[in-house]
Amino acid sequence: MTMRIDSLRRARLVLGFAVCAALACGGAERPPVETVPTRRAVHEAFEELPGVVLGERHFALAGALHVTVATPDEARTRAALASAFAVADSIDRMVSHHVAGSDVSRINAAAGREPVAVSPWLEEIIALGLEWAERTGGAFDPTVGPLVDAWGFGETVTVPTNEKLEAARRLVGWSKVRLDRSLHTVFLPEAGMQLDLRALAKGYALDRMRETMIAAGATSGIADFDGDLMFFGPGTESRADLWPIEVPDPYDPNRTFARLELFPPPRTTTAPSRSKGSDTDTCSTRAPAGLSAGWPASACTPPTS
Repeated sequence: MTMRIDSLRRARLVLGFAVCAALACGGAERPPVETVPTRRAVHEAFEELPGVVLGERHFALAGALHVTVATPDEARTRAALASAFAVADSIDRMVSHHVAGSDVSRINAAAGREPVAVSPWLEEIIALGLEWAERTGGAFDPTVGPLVDAWGFGETVTVPTNEKLEAARRLVGWSKVRLDRSLHTVFLPEAGMQLDLRALAKGYALDRMRETMIAAGATSGIADFDGDLMFFGPGTESRADLWPIEVPDPYDPNRTFARLELFPPPRTTTAPSRSKGSDTDTCSTRAPAGLSAGWPASACTPPTS
C-alpha cells in the first residue's frame, strides 16, 4: 500500500542494539530472549518538510523493507522508490543462500572444483566480508555457512551432534577463500565450504539504495530493512536538521536507553534482532559467532564432552 504525504514530518528512528557481545559476558544472567517486532524499528510522526513523500513496503533478502523518500515531485518520488526496491531484489538474487541459481549458490556448488566469476557488487560484498573477518580475528566469518546449516538457522533450530558440529567447523575458515580482484573470481578450495553473506547483505543494500534514490532525485529518506536503518538528507528536527535516534534498553524495548541527535550526512546502522532459539536451550537464532567451538554467541553453554 502506498502512503502519500505532501510533506515529510518528524521521524523517530528507534535502534535496538546489544549492550555487550555474548562472548564477552557469557556467564551473565539475562531474561528470556524474545522477538522485538520489526514495526518498532521506525516510528513516524510527521512534521513539515518540503517535497512529495511516499512510503512503501517491500520484501527482499528474507526480510521486510520499509522505505520513505522525499523528492520535489511525485514522479521522481515513485522513481526513487522503484530504484531502491530494484537494488534490494538484485542483491537478493546475488546472496540468497539456498536459492538455486543465485550467485552465492553457484560459488558454493563449485567449492573444491573451480573459481566462479562474480559481479562488481558481489565482489565488493565478499571483499568486505574478508576484510571484517581479518579485522575481527575471525569472530566475523563469511564462510560460516556449514555451521549455519548444522544448526538449522533460518529453518528449524536444533542442537547438532558433536560429530556434525566438528565436521562443519572444519569447513569454516575465511583465510581459505581465494578472491581474485584482477580476474573478478572467487574460489572456495574445499568441497563443502559455503559462503554466507547475509550478515552483510542488508547493510550493503541500504548503502546502494541510498545512492540510487539520490540519483533519482531524492532529497531525504528513511529505510528500515528488518532493523537495519539508513537515512539521508535534512533531518527531521528543526534545530540544525538533526536526525533524532532513540536507543531502547535491550532487555526492555519499551524503555529508552539513550537518545542521540545526528547530523545530516547519510548513515546506515545495523541492529541485531532478539529472537527465540531452540527448544533445548535459550539461544540467539543469529548465525553462530563462537566459531572456535561452533556454538552461538549467547547464554548457551557448549557441552563439555
